[in-house]
Amino acid sequence: MLNGPSSLRSGIPAARGGLPAPLLILLGLLALSCNSEQRATGERNLREARVTVDLATQAALSRGRPPTRERAETTGATPGGQPAAADRVEIASGGRLDFYFRLPRAAALTLDAVEGAAARLRVTMRPAGGRERTVGELVSPGGFQALPLAGKRGRIVRLSLFAEGDDRGGRGAVLVRPAVRSPEPPPAASADPAGRAGGRPPHVIVYLVDTLRADLLGAYGDPRGLSPAVDRFAERATLFENAYAQSSWTRAAVASIFTGLGPRFHGANRRDEALSDDAETLAEIFHRAGYRTAGFVTNGNVGPEVGFAQGFGRYNVLGERDLAELHHLSDRVNERVFSWLGRRAEVDDAPFFLYLHTMDPHAPYAPPPAYRPPFAPRPGGRLSAAELGDLERLAGGIDRRFGPNVRSVAPGSLAWLQALHSGLLAVSPERVAELEDLYAAEVAFNDASFGAFIAELERLGLYEDALVIFTADHGEEFFEHGGWEHGRTLYDEQLRIPLIVKFPGQRRGQRRAEVAQQVDLLPTVVEVAGLATTGEHGGSSLVEDGDGAPRTVFSYLDLDGIRLESVVDGSYKLIVGISSPPTPELYDLAADPGETDDLFAERPTVAAYLELLLAAHRASRTALVAPPAAAAPRLRRKLKALGYLG
Repeated sequence: MLNGPSSLRSGIPAARGGLPAPLLILLGLLALSCNSEQRATGERNLREARVTVDLATQAALSRGRPPTRERAETTGATPGGQPAAADRVEIASGGRLDFYFRLPRAAALTLDAVEGAAARLRVTMRPAGGRERTVGELVSPGGFQALPLAGKRGRIVRLSLFAEGDDRGGRGAVLVRPAVRSPEPPPAASADPAGRAGGRPPHVIVYLVDTLRADLLGAYGDPRGLSPAVDRFAERATLFENAYAQSSWTRAAVASIFTGLGPRFHGANRRDEALSDDAETLAEIFHRAGYRTAGFVTNGNVGPEVGFAQGFGRYNVLGERDLAELHHLSDRVNERVFSWLGRRAEVDDAPFFLYLHTMDPHAPYAPPPAYRPPFAPRPGGRLSAAELGDLERLAGGIDRRFGPNVRSVAPGSLAWLQALHSGLLAVSPERVAELEDLYAAEVAFNDASFGAFIAELERLGLYEDALVIFTADHGEEFFEHGGWEHGRTLYDEQLRIPLIVKFPGQRRGQRRAEVAQQVDLLPTVVEVAGLATTGEHGGSSLVEDGDGAPRTVFSYLDLDGIRLESVVDGSYKLIVGISSPPTPELYDLAADPGETDDLFAERPTVAAYLELLLAAHRASRTALVAPPAAAAPRLRRKLKALGYLG
């Protein structure tokens, strides 16, 4: 959210003269009705309270955003449509202004002045799902003014100003520096994290499993025993129960992990877009600090050709010259990583940053044979002659330079998924279950590889003091919203990911319920390692526990003609199709985790508040310019077979 200059204050002191901060707000409001000396004291107390909502900025954003049903009823935001100064908001005679925010503790509406002709400015407030009530009136013209905003802290509200009265000239009024102020302090800076062995920089490891849904892991509630290694890891680490991806496909999501920027700002969103050289990546930060940097990946969507090797001393895309398989399995990744770890110790003892990107759960769903009987025993039913013919035709269209596993017609194969996408295969509960089982078996195989990796770190004495992060780039859909795979929607089955962080020296597990997201990883890693960045980033460090306030998550998808953005704030989620006109959907995730009951028309105050958050996010920084992506011929064939290239 953009803020005016007054928001740069660090907040008022916890107490002045022994009084708690919320009481200063109350006394300030009372003093405004007293004599001039007391009024000056009250005004000073209110001015020193932190600006938690900059209403002038919100008004400017509102002028450029699409209307909701509720906003279509508001009028007179700016006479003549002319933009107001940064700290001034105009309201026409007979007009109305609406503002949306979460109500802070002990809040007050303040204005430095109200300019214009004599008018009555009535102020009302309506909580989401509640009744509108009158807060008070402002004097026009008049000097500094304040009104208390009583209500439940954290509740989404609409604050409305109505210009009424005898202004027959129609000139309206000008609100100077309108704001909602509160004694709530700004977020405190995190303390220096514990667990650093004698101040020695920690090794930092990010282990990412492509296409892994959080709800397939035992640590996140799955009862089938698919992930004993990850579950043991979580017992000695910090598990974030509500973690989100910034996008639902690999390149955009991993770019957010590497840069700490949302997809709107790092720019690597479409298939023909690479990560800009102007982006500051995790690997570059560590390389600059003297770390050895290495990456071992199995997905060409994050290969050197598209800008993801920036800052890495070694960056391998496994299988890039091999057309027998679409991607190498996680045990092969281990082989390369174990070899690198062994050679590293022979050269020097410098700290390292290591990125591993495995791809086992990604389609095609073809788990190793040993993992099929225990995890994928359910057949999906017989194929009709027509369906088999369609599958063979689709498999025949796959580049013949690939091996037979790639050109298979078995359940979970590329041909099978293409037939589902195109409607050539009928969808049945049995077929959905069969694909889910095959996917689960691949998750189980990847878990075994992760367990072997952790065991090797422990054998080499590298685990205890390392920062180890286990996560995913995005999830996977199995017809929850009528589709398959990923990169097509922003529903939770494609956005909810695991995030488990083992901090240096951590031995006891912890579960944290606050929302976390991929852009939080860069500031977290940098803080733990004691390093500095040269750029601005969009996330927050996860070193310290959250303060309980709702955190906001922005996700974005611009792929193959599908353009979507979403925002999660508290239990509410808004998804907007970027089209003309936009196509918004609103869900209450607490009551409807499956996102099946669209509440957009029923809860206009919440919808308007979330749309405002999206508008502020779009305006919050300048986007990098993404250079064109250039992939080698073999890589292009693989990406095309996987559906990544048209």
